[in-house]
Amino acid sequence: FHCPSAPLEKPVVDTVGAGDSYLGAFVYFMARGLEIEEAMRKATVIAGISVQGKGTQPLKRSKTNTTRTARSRFPSTNQSYGSSKNPPT
Repeated sequence: FHCPSAPLEKPVVDTVGAGDSYLGAFVYFMARGLEIEEAMRKATVIAGISVQGKGTQPLKRSKTNTTRTARSRFPSTNQSYGSSKNPPT
């Protein structure tokens, strides 16, 4: 599988934690029952957000802001990020 990177709103500042962010988001979305390609797209957006600030903690974002960012980068994204509509089974 290949998933292109999502365009960033801000320049890359620090890549520490980007892989962890991607993997955590990917596993989360797969556990929620998303198809692998959609989980990859969403995880890519999360990892992209994580590199736009120094360190790992200051970039906490709300579900609404993350979903809005993802939809602007991948218009086909129709589910919210962190939605409980598809709980793990």
